[in-house]
Amino acid sequence: MTTKGEKTLSQPDRTPVVAGCSRHTASVLKASFIIFLVQGMAAQFIYSAVPAFLRQAGHGPEIVSLTFLMFLPFILRFLWAPLVDQFGSAKLGHRRSWILPMQGAQVVLVGALLFTRPDNAVVVLVLSATFTAVLATQTTASGAYLLENIPQAAHSRGATVKAVASTLSGLGIGTAVLIAFGDAGWVPSLSALIVLVGTGSLVLAAISMDKGRGPEPSESNARPNFRMFRRAEVRRLFYMLALVNAAFALPFGIKAIVLVDAGLSISEIGAIGVIGGNIAGLGGAAMAYLFVLRFGPRVALAAVLLGAAVVYAVVSPTLSQQSGPDRNAAIAFVLSTSALGFGLYVAGRTLIMGVCNRRRAATELATFVSLEGAMCMVVAGVSGSLLTLLGTANLLIFGSIATAAVGFALLFSISAKQQGSSPQASTPPVERNANS
Repeated sequence: MTTKGEKTLSQPDRTPVVAGCSRHTASVLKASFIIFLVQGMAAQFIYSAVPAFLRQAGHGPEIVSLTFLMFLPFILRFLWAPLVDQFGSAKLGHRRSWILPMQGAQVVLVGALLFTRPDNAVVVLVLSATFTAVLATQTTASGAYLLENIPQAAHSRGATVKAVASTLSGLGIGTAVLIAFGDAGWVPSLSALIVLVGTGSLVLAAISMDKGRGPEPSESNARPNFRMFRRAEVRRLFYMLALVNAAFALPFGIKAIVLVDAGLSISEIGAIGVIGGNIAGLGGAAMAYLFVLRFGPRVALAAVLLGAAVVYAVVSPTLSQQSGPDRNAAIAFVLSTSALGFGLYVAGRTLIMGVCNRRRAATELATFVSLEGAMCMVVAGVSGSLLTLLGTANLLIFGSIATAAVGFALLFSISAKQQGSSPQASTPPVERNANS
């Protein structure tokens, strides 16, 4: 039951605010931007700074390399995503009752890290992995909140909001914590971080989100399920994105190696990777969003791949010199691939949101993204071995050929589909949503 003047999610306010965006949609996008901005703060520190502090504390590569395990909760979150769909408080709000407690748990875990030391690698890794599991759960709920509250036509805007918010989080952590406090040590850095995360928690608590709305009846149960892959359009999209990500990620995975071999210091790598990469990512996300609006997400994906093919081919000679990679070429490679990576995210996530059932938003979105993430992790891991086997030049040339081939194949399939469809059955630029 709603009070006078209150809108429900089934009857949202459709008063136009800007072209293609209702008042309800604009409100959801603003709330989602703040949610993604806050939840990215501590994540950037965990992923960027913890490995560096462990190495600085004297731990060997075999210990520092275990930080990759921190990404596993994002791969495995489909196991508990159905719980996020099935349970929730109507008083707090279905998704809000997951987002707020997970934010509080992040504050506790950052506080726990503050009272340990990087000398104790086991405790640091366990706390960091626990933090990532909490963050993965929160991300599942926030992604579901966005998907189930915006229309299909706004999916590209929602994907862009997520990319931009994550980028700004990276810039904030890169400048406010890592650069300002990183050299001061573990305790000052975490003290600054806990202030940021605590402030973010207060901001999230002030946002209504879906307050007053509980879980809707759903076919989901408390077990992971892959029923979405029974739908032909889901399978086709997964196979397509598997090819796209595999082609793009092979050379993309050697960025850190290239920067080190080019002679850049750790602080320079941090400035280029965290600050420069995120600024480039903002530009890439914006360009991809405009491409999606004008040509559709599949054409945007093809454009990203063809752009990557050009970058890989151009930098190949200068990154494979006997004297080592050229410094400027290495920086250009990192910044350009960061921009292209964000563009790939916006176009790909637009397509993924389009095939997910909104009544099972957490389960289906988390399942698809988890499998996609697992594949990307494997490809990125293989890139190091291929670099040793093929050498930098051959790996980049191979990546250039692969991205060009997949990009042109994607354009060909789009053209064939358009020629084979009647005007009445043509698909609009942003794909239809499977919300049956």
